Amino acid sequence: MRVSKKSGTIRSSIVIQADLKTVWKNITEVRIEGYKTPALLRILDIPKPVSAEIISEGIGGKRIALFDNGKRFEQVILTWQPFQTYSFAFNPE
Repeated sequence: MRVSKKSGTIRSSIVIQADLKTVWKNITEVRIEGYKTPALLRILDIPKPVSAEIISEGIGGKRIALFDNGKRFEQVILTWQPFQTYSFAFNPE
């Protein structure tokens, strides 16, 4: 049996009226406990993300994402240019 891994890139843009520091912090240090669970997550029975915290900054650094069912994802930072670009890969615990 052959198992293949798929990878891809998700890109999106939106205009936000806030300073760069505020936007960057809200992208990298996420707190969403109070937000309503999106319908698609409920339909697919996907746990609700609760928060994500940077453990170490920069390329090769780590961020931990927590979910409402107690699971966590460790995310490895792939690109890190403060206030410009940020990407990560993640592996479920």
